[in-house]
Amino acid sequence: MNKIIDKKKLSHLKKLHRTIGLCHGVFDLIHIGHIQYLEEAKKKADVLVVSVTSGNQVNKTPNRPYFSNEERMLALSALDSVDYVVLSEDKTSIEIINLLKPNYYFKGPDYKNLSDDITGEIKNEINAVKKNSGIFYTTKTKTYSSSSLLNIFFNNYSKNIKDHLAKIKKKFPTEKKIDIELNKLKNLKSLIIGESIIDQYTFCEAIGKSGKEPVLNFEELHTDNYLGGALAIANHLSEFINKIHLISYIGSKLENISFIKKNIKKNILLDFFKKGNSPTILKKRMVENVDKVKIVGFYKLNDEDISNNEEINLIKKIRLNKKKYKSILVSDFNHGLITNKISNVISENFKHKYSLMLQANSNSLAKYDIKKFKFPYLVSINERELRTLLKDNKTDIKLLMLKLKRQIKCKRMIITVGKRGLFYLSENLKITQLEAFTNQYMDKIGAGDVVFALASVLFSSKVDEDLALLICSLGGLHSLNMMANEKNINYKDIKSNLYNLLK
Repeated sequence: MNKIIDKKKLSHLKKLHRTIGLCHGVFDLIHIGHIQYLEEAKKKADVLVVSVTSGNQVNKTPNRPYFSNEERMLALSALDSVDYVVLSEDKTSIEIINLLKPNYYFKGPDYKNLSDDITGEIKNEINAVKKNSGIFYTTKTKTYSSSSLLNIFFNNYSKNIKDHLAKIKKKFPTEKKIDIELNKLKNLKSLIIGESIIDQYTFCEAIGKSGKEPVLNFEELHTDNYLGGALAIANHLSEFINKIHLISYIGSKLENISFIKKNIKKNILLDFFKKGNSPTILKKRMVENVDKVKIVGFYKLNDEDISNNEEINLIKKIRLNKKKYKSILVSDFNHGLITNKISNVISENFKHKYSLMLQANSNSLAKYDIKKFKFPYLVSINERELRTLLKDNKTDIKLLMLKLKRQIKCKRMIITVGKRGLFYLSENLKITQLEAFTNQYMDKIGAGDVVFALASVLFSSKVDEDLALLICSLGGLHSLNMMANEKNINYKDIKSNLYNLLK
């Protein structure tokens, strides 16, 4: 009998059998704990169904699950206690529960205390079980950790990452100690100053060369809009801190204001002014639908500096909020918001209190200059931007970091280096490299924003440096697995990653 079935057949099982039990999980590494758990569950049900979370929904640690969907389902179907195996395409088991309507929903003894579930989803699953007249049951079997076993025997991270994890594990040997450290963010309030951008992706398919001209033609399939620039930075931080105040400009005709308000998180205060004779910045990209490769970009913007009156208005807003926020983020995308006068005001009013990201764009390289800023607490840019600023393509990156630090008198610095991860320069001039967990990505846009956002609040809250760098790396990894800023970085997912990496 083929035990692996399609989820469409689940509703029929209820009609055929008296008592149905459901177990759900990743089952990345089948061990004795799983075997005993499934055997105990089978004793209470005529038929035991096991739903397996699809790999694209697993968020335990980078490079997990280790085994493919097919391998994990095949391993489970080989067990006598399991009658049927089904793939779940959702993060939770709720869809499977509603289709199957099991009499029992089984979890291991580690789920007895629901307050330990950092995802908060187990309660929702239990509610779904009860709505379908089922019973939630925790087994009495011994608990083993798949993550711990995988970390020991299937760890394919580089030596650099392994050493970094070992250092953190020594400092934070328990989940409780990690929680205590992350709670430093709890009551943080942040001020963000930067341009608001809408990233528009039009997904298309090549349909061939034009018959009369040397032109490749594409069929447009669908278009998605995403919050970008300072809007995305604010959204990424929305689950990590309580209150965010964003000062930015929007187009004189208020383009995309409804889209922005609909998609911005509720704990973000939008403080816009209209930039005269300018649209809301719109960056369009044509994207090949299958491989998600960008083909060409079209920008709708006005890069001229804001007017004198707009400059005066912005300076008033900055000075008005001078003492209200412990964490200040300045994201300068070089589209005319941060004038020389504004940068001087920021440098004078927030000396060694503000974090700075200065982005180089194809249309604004001529005015790309970090020296208009002084005394930032943290600078976060990429290697290309660092070399562009210092007009140096050959010197070792560590020496360039020290040189830039002297020029603008910053306290700390993060330089992202793509597949090589990131370099961090501390206040005591120590430089640390943390390599990337993977060299694969869906879309690089937004990754630098995430690293900057997380580093800013983590360092300003005095979170342990090694732990902060790991969180920045994980946040960047999450960003690489989505199109643009499709979703904000999830605090619970990051926390879950930390727990499982350090087991």
